[in-house]
Amino acid sequence: MNRYPVSAFASLLIEPVISYRGRVAGWALDLRVKNPFYTFWGIDEGRVVVEWSGGSRRVTEGQAILIPAGLARRHRFAEGTKIVSVSFWAGWQDGRVLLPFDAPLVARSGEFTHLIRSAARVAIAAAGGSPDLREASYSVEEWLSFQAALKSFVAAIVKWSAVRGVEVQTLRTGDARLDAVLKDLQQNLRAGPLPFARWTAMSGLSRVQLDRLSCRWVGESLRRRRDDLLFREIRRAISEGRESLKEISARLGFFDAAHFHRWVKARAGRSPSDLRETWV
Repeated sequence: MNRYPVSAFASLLIEPVISYRGRVAGWALDLRVKNPFYTFWGIDEGRVVVEWSGGSRRVTEGQAILIPAGLARRHRFAEGTKIVSVSFWAGWQDGRVLLPFDAPLVARSGEFTHLIRSAARVAIAAAGGSPDLREASYSVEEWLSFQAALKSFVAAIVKWSAVRGVEVQTLRTGDARLDAVLKDLQQNLRAGPLPFARWTAMSGLSRVQLDRLSCRWVGESLRRRRDDLLFREIRRAISEGRESLKEISARLGFFDAAHFHRWVKARAGRSPSDLRETWV
């Protein structure tokens, strides 16, 4: 096991997305999705079939499944299925996922019990808010308790995944060319068209090849990763309150205030000024 100084983990991000324990809602029984985050389901009752371009898995009562970030899939739950669900993003500030793997992992028998207990603690800590944790509200004490449960769960996932041969991605991806592009993306974070011509010159790879690598190691395309990083920077800048909205917009390359307003509202459901009132 590799060991690193505490400072190395300053850019490690673990972000909750969804958590609950109960019956799968009717609208979610049969879906085609491609989510830029990990999804864990432990089956309490019933079953689910998960299909992707490389195969399919049937997961039944007493089993669990971990779906990688960025995998295009179709899932079909049997009506009445009850699960423990935890969706989360875990990775580095430059967009690299913590656990790079291509196909769902299934836990059985003894593996199942420990993971379900850990996932259940996340669901219990999240109880009382919206299942969509991006919309939930908590007190400071509740949030800290939830974060403790979530990080303990992710640690259990990392340990279990290692047994399955999935290595934690730490300081680099598996491709130096993508590392250089991700570094350039973070250092030159701006709205507008992505500089694929520059990235192609840097890496020797086409846009399609770069996006394929990004989906493998980051869990989504370079455009979606740029937009995630851009919104995270906007959120940070607004919450700190050191810059005006006009200054934030100009620094991040938006055409004008209207473009900035539309972009943020489309992503957050609220205008930048509304977010400032909420976060400051």
